[in-house]
Amino acid sequence: MNSSYGSQFRSYGHDLSLVKDDRLKELYTYWVTLHTGPSLPSRRQIDPLQFPEGLIGYVSLFDVIDDGNSGYRVIFRIAGSISYGHNVILKNISGRELHEVLTPEEASMTVRDFLLVITTRSPVAATGVSFPFKHGSKPWEAIALPLSSNGERVDVLLTARVPITE
Repeated sequence: MNSSYGSQFRSYGHDLSLVKDDRLKELYTYWVTLHTGPSLPSRRQIDPLQFPEGLIGYVSLFDVIDDGNSGYRVIFRIAGSISYGHNVILKNISGRELHEVLTPEEASMTVRDFLLVITTRSPVAATGVSFPFKHGSKPWEAIALPLSSNGERVDVLLTARVPITE
């Protein structure tokens, strides 16, 4: 990778019209069907059988934990076996925080977008180039969707990060 990750990360923010991958668009549409009224959908409402074909291996769930100091910890609950399984270091990441798994730049940019989801209770999307895996850097596109066990506070993020194919 010739330039830094930060220069290759591009947040779409809440502008989901910028999402190009049909699977990510379909996942968002599915989430919208569960988001009726002001309450956020919960993790229990999510049915992986309803995910778009070919997406399940790219889906991850993150627990969101209020750290008590006006911040949050974002911890892998379930990591997509395809999106994060490219390197031996990433084989077992459940229970680990983003900064323990990703490079500092990638973790910083990802957490920034995740905090936007947590504080606004609205989805965000982004694109970028991953840090180098065993077989080199890979361009990707991603979406993060808020979930809540009580309908109010975001306590889980449903995410999908897919490779960009040209």
